[in-house]
Amino acid sequence: MLTEMMIELMCKDPVKKPLVTPRIAKHIKESVSYFDPPSTGVVSTDMPVKLAYYLGGTRVILQEEMTVCSEAIFSRTETGFPLHEAIFEVVSSCPQFLRDKMMSTIILEGGTTMMCGFDSRLQAELEILRTSHNNKSRSLMETIHQEQTSLLSKFPTELISKTAEFLQISSPFVVPTNNRKDAVWRGGASLALTPNFEENVCLSKEDYNEIGPHIIHWKCP
Repeated sequence: MLTEMMIELMCKDPVKKPLVTPRIAKHIKESVSYFDPPSTGVVSTDMPVKLAYYLGGTRVILQEEMTVCSEAIFSRTETGFPLHEAIFEVVSSCPQFLRDKMMSTIILEGGTTMMCGFDSRLQAELEILRTSHNNKSRSLMETIHQEQTSLLSKFPTELISKTAEFLQISSPFVVPTNNRKDAVWRGGASLALTPNFEENVCLSKEDYNEIGPHIIHWKCP
């Protein structure tokens, strides 16, 4: 999706349009795109960054291409559901005993994660969500304690404090692994070499067309 977005963006320039290819767009996305720090609500007065780049020997200037695709990852308007919100929603939906482990082991894989600043931006965005979540949880438990209704007054202060602590989520730790660009393919290759891979995992086109998408759940429960 992001590579297609990069192609569309570059094709708006009549000089770049005849030169851009999917391979070039992917390379620019992974090696030139970068992330700004999370928005603070303060309008920046810095001049937009520009970069001279050579496409087939032709010198072009990259500017919005360097941030538009990267920002789409963390933008609700561009992607429908920002990456950091999706991760936090998944973690928050898991049992409490798994949340800390999941938040402390967020491993980056794939070419898109090669964008400059991807790991620090993701960690910063998750930390913002975590802080907001923990503050709301703490505030909720304080409100419950202060109201002291007939039902809630039966709960001791110690229990309320432990519940508030239970609802907290630990700080995120994002891990940008080495050689992550091709990690997905290496993982797929390793899976294909496992015993009985073809028998236990693979689906034929005929079976898929005959039974439908739910065959995946039957074949790989």
